[in-house]
Parts: sequence; structure tokens; C-alpha cells
Amino acid sequence: MVVSSSPFTGRKSFGVLGLIAILVFALCYYGSYALSGLDIMGEGGTVAIIAQRILQGQRPIVDTFLGYNVLWFLPIVGLFKIFGPNFTAVRLFFFALCTLTALLGYRAVLRSTGRIWLAAMTGVLLVLVPGMQFRNYMGFLGVANLACLLEVFGLPQPRLRRRLAWAVVAAALLGITFLIRLDLGIFFLLIALAGTVLNLGLGQGSRAARLATSGTFLVLIPAMFIVTHEPVDRYAARHGFRSQFWAQYEYYVSYLEARARELATKLRPGTTDWRSPRTELSVRPALQPVANTTGAIDHPQSGQTVQDGTTVQEGKTEVDRSIRSLPPLRDVFLAKRSKQRELAFIIYYPVVAAVVIGTVLLGLLVLAFRRPSVRAPLFSLSIALASTLALFPQYLFFRPDPPHVSEMMCPFMVFAGLTAALALALCGKPRPAWLRITALLWLALTAVHLGIYTRYGLGRPSMGSIAIKQPHEVKFTADNGVIAYLPPDQKMQFQQLYRLIHRYAGPDDYVICYPYGPTVNFMTNRPSYQWNLYVDNATRPDGFDAYAIAQIEHYRPAVVLVDDVPMNETPSSRFSVWAAPTLAYLRQHYHYVGFYVRNEVYVHDFEHVENATNATSGKMPQMKSPLFVRFEDTTHQQPENFRSVSPHSALHLWR
Repeated sequence: MVVSSSPFTGRKSFGVLGLIAILVFALCYYGSYALSGLDIMGEGGTVAIIAQRILQGQRPIVDTFLGYNVLWFLPIVGLFKIFGPNFTAVRLFFFALCTLTALLGYRAVLRSTGRIWLAAMTGVLLVLVPGMQFRNYMGFLGVANLACLLEVFGLPQPRLRRRLAWAVVAAALLGITFLIRLDLGIFFLLIALAGTVLNLGLGQGSRAARLATSGTFLVLIPAMFIVTHEPVDRYAARHGFRSQFWAQYEYYVSYLEARARELATKLRPGTTDWRSPRTELSVRPALQPVANTTGAIDHPQSGQTVQDGTTVQEGKTEVDRSIRSLPPLRDVFLAKRSKQRELAFIIYYPVVAAVVIGTVLLGLLVLAFRRPSVRAPLFSLSIALASTLALFPQYLFFRPDPPHVSEMMCPFMVFAGLTAALALALCGKPRPAWLRITALLWLALTAVHLGIYTRYGLGRPSMGSIAIKQPHEVKFTADNGVIAYLPPDQKMQFQQLYRLIHRYAGPDDYVICYPYGPTVNFMTNRPSYQWNLYVDNATRPDGFDAYAIAQIEHYRPAVVLVDDVPMNETPSSRFSVWAAPTLAYLRQHYHYVGFYVRNEVYVHDFEHVENATNATSGKMPQMKSPLFVRFEDTTHQQPENFRSVSPHSALHLWR
């Protein structure tokens, strides 16, 4: 890898042109499918609903569960203040993040290697597969922190003053990272602290300059944490959730400590299933109690009788909280389907690459202290690898699926660009034969990996690529600026669902979606009383059925939707399995009116059920009508005996 002595190795104008070219390509590419697709379970619905709730005066964490930190949502709140609740604004915001990520990745590779074509390839790949839509903070934070830390520690600067200016930017970005996603903030804090130590021996400039950089950065980290958090602290105090805002920091540290202890225990010989979370430990807090009609707090337990005399039974067996597991390593070579082999490969190859490069870096560490010429490349690669590893846990230990892999791949592609530059440098000069062969082999593996990943990603809507766009799309519009181009059959399903909800639920009536369907509430502009919009078998609190039924009794939602998809890719993660009493209660006390967009729809208003056909301006969906399945080409059939049989399908839905 080449580390240049000037920002663009004497080719600054070409570097700027490359930046403009990446920007234009991103605008054209994202513009071609920016309004395509609409996912009932999409995270865009979650961020839109929570931003809308905050705009309406609800307190984050207290009145509505966030899941991430407040800055994940506050930019959308700001957009809603300007444009009103608008789903198109949400789409454009996250596409802007994708574009910025690609530009930062391009610049990081160009600054580190001086190879414009390699930087351009990295930028193009980042544009083509930007990561899971509406969660693009993840790729952005990975690449942005990587780029800033490279400027502080790994790359040459003409003056110490510029390096210290980058230290201010990097420290501020670290504070912002905490405000968006706490776990990433913790991981990048550890990387930054390690960088300040390694900089003393591996950094750029004289010993005094390295000492000044490390010392200043150590001071800037807490200082910029305070600077970035102080406005949010005042906002939290003004809106009544200050203690809850700071409590999540303490909780997350405790959570990570517990997970680390658990992982260390389960990795010992004789243990199994070390990826599964503890049943008593969840990032998502427990459900909150609800006030009953007398104003008292009511949280019924198993066996308790609710208002209409129904007795709730939770069952005697423990809930199966299993989640999607890593595919067997043998699937890389032996899986029957090519897509299975490709998925296994893109899941495991980054792990192998990280181990190989990490081992090489450790082996060269002693050499680096003795030979100044290899310090900068080694340090830069170490920073890039560590930044990539910050996004490994979320897919490797929790959800090893394509969308979460795609988020990690954003910083990994920058890391791959740096390793490719180093391999090219080793091939371009007289070297020992074994070293040149090793470099060529690494280049070939990198090309194969990125080629397979890009091809796979371009076929997966869940990875944020143009695969979201479908043939023969037609325009669908709904409330709150929801505009989506969908295939005709999908538009029909959404249109029917939209009209049905508007018929049976007034503007102030509640619409509830189990286990997760935030887009329904936003596109129909109907509220949900749920504090946490998401629940599955892994996050299900004890006493869920008794509590859910008590909520239904209290709030009397006008419409309830149930999606029986296996949320965690296991049979036990179907709502009909882990929430059977709740589903049975709905089927007994609510009336089933149809099967739309993969959801069973139940209404509380019995009087107008016979007119349900009129509500949808057409026939009720037939048993074999095609339904909207965003992530797999799968049809879901409506069961004949709907009162006693739960729908089953081979859906593979990534969240």
C-alpha cells in the first residue's frame, strides 16, 4: 500500500473529478429506484412512526421505545418539522447517507493509496450495494470513523495543526456515534484509545508530534463527548426523559459486560449454541404496564381473568427463544443451492480475511517499530481492520443474514481496497517469489469475494440495492407522503389494506400489528398504543400474552394485523407459536375480514363485516392470490379453516 505525502499524490484535480463522478453515479443510480418498494416490516416505518410520535410530544424512551439512541430519530423529526410527516423525505435522507458513505470511502482509499482507479472501484461498489435501507447509519458510521481515524493517525499531514484539526473532527464524530448507536460508540471508543497508544510508536511525524497528537486526542475525546451530548442533554431535560437518556448508557455497558462474560463461558469446551442470547437479558426493555379503566396500573399474570371473563394461560413450557443461526461452514462448498453457497461464503470470508490480515499485522508489529517505512501502511491497515470489526458482532453473533452483512461490508470494502493496494505494491517490485505469489493470491481472493458479494447484493432488495425495483411498477399513494412504485398485484394488496383500515378505524382509533408492521400505521395515519413496536420470540417478555390481551381489553383497537412470518428463521419464531393465546383471543373476540399483504386482518366492529367487500372496492383476496413478499419470491396461501389453522409459508424475512 502506498501512503502519499500529499492528499492526492499530485493528482488532486483527478481526485476531485472522481469524487464528482461518484456523486453523479449515486444520484442517477438511487434516483432510478428511490421510490420503489414498500415493506410492511421495513425499518423506515419504525423511524417514521417514532419521529412522528416525538413530534407529537411523546417522550423518547419513556413514552416510546427507541431501540437505538435519540440521534437515530431526531434528524427525521427535524425533517418532519419542515415538511410534515413524509415518508419520501425519510427515503431521501437515507439515500443521502448512502451517497455520503460512498464519497467518504472513495476519499479514504484515495488518500491512503494514491490509486484513483482503486478508490473509484470502492466508491462504485459502496453505491451499488449500500446496505440495508433505512439503517444506513451503520455503514456511514463505520466508514466515517475509519476515514477520520486514518487522518488522525495513519496518513501524512502537511502540518501538525491539520492533524489536530482532524482529531477534533474524529472526536466529535465519536460523540455523534454514541448518540446514534451506543454499541458502535463503545467499540470505536476502544479503537480510538488503542490508536492513541499505538500512535506513539507507529504514528506519523517526530516523537514530539506523535506525543502531541495522542495527548490532544485523549483530551478531545471526553471534551467532544460533552460538546455533542450537551444539546441533547438539554433537550432531554426539557422534554422529561433526561434520567432515562443517561440510564441507557449504564445499561448498555452492563449489557456488553454480561454478553462478554456469557460468550467467554459458552466458548469453553462442551458448550453449545453460544450465539443465542440469554433469555433474561435483552437490549429491548420489558413491556410497560397499562392503566385500566379505573386509573390503576393493571398487569395481569398467567391464569388471571381479564374483563370479559377470559382466563389467560401462558402455558407450562418455556418459550423457545432461538434465533437464526450461522449456516454450517460446509455450506460454502456443499450447499445444494448456489444462493446458499454464496450466502455462506459472504458470511464467512470476511471472518477468514480478518483473521489472516490480523495475524499478519501482529507478526509485523515488531518489524514496524524498527523500520519506519512500514509503519504507516501497517497502522492504516490496523485502523481499517479494527473499524470493520466494530460491525462484526451484529451480524456474526446476532443476525447472520444478508442485510446485516451488507452493513458490515461498507467499512470492509474500504479495508479490502487498502489490502489490495498493498498486494499490488508487493507485486510491482522485485520481491521473493513466495511473497509475490501470496500477493497475487490475495488479489484474486479479494476480487472473487467482492464479485460474489456484489452480484448477490444486486439481487437482494434487503441489501439496499436496485433489486428493490420490480418490473411493470405502478404508483401507490397513501397518507403521510407515502409514495411507492409497486407491481400491479402488490399495489392491489396495499390498496385493499389501506381502504379496509380506513373503513374500520377512524383517525383516533388504534391499529395494532403483531409482531411488527410499523409501515401500516404510518401509511394509514392511524396510531398504535404499543410502547415497543417490535416483539418476537427472543425479545418476548414473560407474561406477554396476559399483558397483550389486557392491552386489547383496555384500548380496544379497531384493527389488529397478525403476520405469522418466522421472524428469526425458526419455527418457534412464528407469532402463532410463541403468542398462541393472544392469537386465539383475537380469533375469538375479533372478526377476521381478510388476508392482505401477508397479514391476517381482524376488526373490532362486527356490524360492518358483511360489507367488507365494499371496503376494498373489489373481491376479498382469494386463497391463492399473490401476496407482497419483499425479501423472497414466495407465495403465502390463505388457510381454508382460518379460525383454527395458522397460515404457514417458507418466508425468509430479514429485519
